[in-house]
Amino acid sequence: TDLGKQGIHIVNRQLGTGTRKLFDKLLEEHDIQGENLQGYDTLLSRHMDVGLEILNGNADAGPAIRPVANILGLDFIPVCWERFDLLIAKDKFFEQGIQLFLSLLKGKVIQQTAEKYGGYDLSMTGKMIYPPS
Repeated sequence: TDLGKQGIHIVNRQLGTGTRKLFDKLLEEHDIQGENLQGYDTLLSRHMDVGLEILNGNADAGPAIRPVANILGLDFIPVCWERFDLLIAKDKFFEQGIQLFLSLLKGKVIQQTAEKYGGYDLSMTGKMIYPPS
């Protein structure tokens, strides 16, 4: 709700991105008209671009992910958790390349990197989820 205060300048993500859709939904839930926010139409393609605009003093806030805030030393206010699934065809799951990729995701390097940047829960990484029969 602080975004609706006078003098707050934001930057935004491009139309069609998941972050933009979530941001617009949250604004609507708080009865904030995006078009009335200074900078709402300043569209950026990457989370890092949002963070850099804030770091450089060109904006006060914008929708981005926690790792960007952590890397740039910015404050971060979490608004939700998102779950991302990797879809793999059943007949391809046990192929060598797929298994190598999954082992990398579960490996120490990825786990340590996720922990370093924060904002990621990799506890379900590599778990198979079957569709309802």
